[in-house]
Amino acid sequence: MRPRAATLALGLLVARVERPAHAQEREDRFQFGGWVRTSLEDGLSRAGYHPDAPDPLEIPRDQLVARQQLHLRERYARGKSFEVVVSGLLSHGLFESDASSSDPWLLVNGRQARTRFDAELREAWVGLYSKRIDFRVGNQRVAWGHADAFTPNDVVNARDLRDPVLSETELRQQPTFMMRADASLGFGSLQVIAAPFFRADRYDVYGPNWAFLQIDAPRGYRGLMTGLTHGAGLSIEEAGRVLLSDRGAPADNLSGTEAGVRFDWRIGGVDISHYYHQGFHGTPDFQVAPSLGALLDATDWSAVTTEQARALLAGIDSTRPVTTRWRRRHHVGLGATTTTGRLVLRLDAAYEHPGLFYDRRLNGWRSPTAQAVLGVELASGDPGKTLLVELFHQWIHDPLPPGGLLYNGRGTSALAVLTRWTWRDRVEIEPRAVVTLSPGSYLLRPQVAWKRDPLTVRAGLVLLGGHDLSYGGWFRRNKSVYVMLKRAF
Repeated sequence: MRPRAATLALGLLVARVERPAHAQEREDRFQFGGWVRTSLEDGLSRAGYHPDAPDPLEIPRDQLVARQQLHLRERYARGKSFEVVVSGLLSHGLFESDASSSDPWLLVNGRQARTRFDAELREAWVGLYSKRIDFRVGNQRVAWGHADAFTPNDVVNARDLRDPVLSETELRQQPTFMMRADASLGFGSLQVIAAPFFRADRYDVYGPNWAFLQIDAPRGYRGLMTGLTHGAGLSIEEAGRVLLSDRGAPADNLSGTEAGVRFDWRIGGVDISHYYHQGFHGTPDFQVAPSLGALLDATDWSAVTTEQARALLAGIDSTRPVTTRWRRRHHVGLGATTTTGRLVLRLDAAYEHPGLFYDRRLNGWRSPTAQAVLGVELASGDPGKTLLVELFHQWIHDPLPPGGLLYNGRGTSALAVLTRWTWRDRVEIEPRAVVTLSPGSYLLRPQVAWKRDPLTVRAGLVLLGGHDLSYGGWFRRNKSVYVMLKRAF
């Protein structure tokens, strides 16, 4: 009798716990999570504008950068047919300049400091699901492509270029308002997206360490920025927008509509993806009038008075010698992924017509462009042990303008290496490196981390350099040591 009684009791318990399938499909589920992060970056080189020894051709530099971020995400799902996701980000930054040139740098004795606060709604979308078709509408992130360091097909969302090396990976792309439909066709899957409102990349023109205007920018531009900030009384953000304005972006009247389609299928153990996207470049095509450039270069900025700086500002505002255009482009891409033994092979290729680049004087320049990335990853089966190598090549169709382009040669090749090794699930060593040819450049980020859920502490270096028009050379002053503390919940 005892076995029967035990069996009956177990059956009653299972019947009480398990719900019918139709009840499970209507079950409400709430998920709430996020993370908080604090980071501190200290520059390895002392450079930048000093009020006690003013050089009108110098640019600002933040010797110390302290950031605090809070990311929150909430998800509600009703069975398998309905979903709502909302996320947001609060950010606060403290940016401190160097100490007096005659004093040692002690982290807290900078001559100037400023703060920045951002409150940003990121994801905000609703999803409706059926057996064959999924539909989502709202602010959402749509990732295309399979590569890591080089992402030629990740073109759907706007980018955040203000902290390109140390920001969280999920924050480098901005969720964009769009409508998205995914359909299962049996022999493959089809994705169609449409974004009715254009959203530009987020970037700084002048002031912060990763701003567009660096020490190798034309001397007239640098002198103008000093005149506008210290003579005309503008903030660094306002001064940057005087020279390189983002005005003229497509209005929210459907004129900025972007659309794309993706098709995935599989053959012989190879996953293949096809992409097409028609939209805008995320940054504008600037054109500075040659007459303005010549005037700025010929000016003796050490002798410019406050009245002259204000008169120059009024003249630029009235004559608009800098034009800004937002250019449409067509993007066609191909991706493929397969495995052989312990290796994962990935290919991402793209053709863009036209690609948008910038010359030495920061004017926009366009040409059809082809890119390809071949990635090889050693699949160890342990996420704590990773080796990834990517080979990148870009070819610009048209001959380059006199003086060359920022960050790019006509044919540019690069190598990226990521290794990750974790010891006893606590200590993680992760060096990253990107080396570029033509123009020669390097970016190194060795990092060590200590993990104990839900806490992670990271420390490392950012080292970069190269030819003055290369990415590493343009931002070579941004060598730094950093420490980060992140807690997930």
